[in-house]
Amino acid sequence: MGNELVRDQLAFAEDKSRPIFPIVLNDLNPGLDKRYSLVRSELFHFMANGMGFQASFDRLVGKLREQCDGDQHDGSYASMTGRPNSQFRLHQRA
Repeated sequence: MGNELVRDQLAFAEDKSRPIFPIVLNDLNPGLDKRYSLVRSELFHFMANGMGFQASFDRLVGKLREQCDGDQHDGSYASMTGRPNSQFRLHQRA
């Protein structure tokens, strides 16, 4: 991680015990062996060629919804947003 902003954001998230959702955007075309490994990892992979985009998007949205639902129940979402009655929605692309 050579980007200072990314390091600062990761440190802030860890300090506040916030989850980190790593997203990888690539413009390469991985071989079949790499595709198999990527599908099974906890990272959310988005390839410029569209390979696996919908599957990664669906997994990311699901994980974010799980996190937001849990945060709303324990009150930590309000502390994160500063708005106690906020309704967080994730819209899937049509």
